[in-house]
Amino acid sequence: MYIRIDDIAHTWCAVATGAAIPKVEAVFCYDLKDGAPLGSGLGTPNSVHIPDKALSAALDGQRVVKVVHSHPNGSENVSLSAVDLAALWNYAGVVEIDAVLLDGSWFRAVRPAESARPWNEEVLFALDAIRRATKAEARIERAICPDSSPDYALYNEIRTHVVCTALARLGKIYYETSVAQNRRMRWSAAQPLLNGWVDEVIAEYKRRNW
Repeated sequence: MYIRIDDIAHTWCAVATGAAIPKVEAVFCYDLKDGAPLGSGLGTPNSVHIPDKALSAALDGQRVVKVVHSHPNGSENVSLSAVDLAALWNYAGVVEIDAVLLDGSWFRAVRPAESARPWNEEVLFALDAIRRATKAEARIERAICPDSSPDYALYNEIRTHVVCTALARLGKIYYETSVAQNRRMRWSAAQPLLNGWVDEVIAEYKRRNW
């Protein structure tokens, strides 16, 4: 049942984005317990907010809400941004978030099960981890893949994917992807390079404690 609702949410976001001029981000929220839709809407080319109809559920720590949204630009920062990831802690009811591309690719982050720490501490630790990983990538980007590099276009495409993969390997999020065939072929050919970039971000994350 929920796989079907996922398909509906992904398709709605992609179609709504593709039909918009200019293309904007779209969002669809639903309840993971019963699959009930909670709200949908459109944003700007670079952002979208949780719809007003879904906001009370998203803020309720007793709810289990999924947020699906689209990324219109399929050539840079295709995966979940730091702002996207932070929604898993800024909204106590949101436990899962997807970013969908127009080619059918999607990227999913899931909030890990709560630890023994109080929720407010959990939020601070999680947001700090996201900030540190993002900052680690920014600090080393020019060194590992300068603008003049023949691989820069690929790096620009997967930068957020690199950060998400690093956070997953550090145990801060659960992360899953499904990439369209053409994109998957390009990424597979560059897998050793991608792995190296992730390793560099993790090393910088561990090396510095900002």
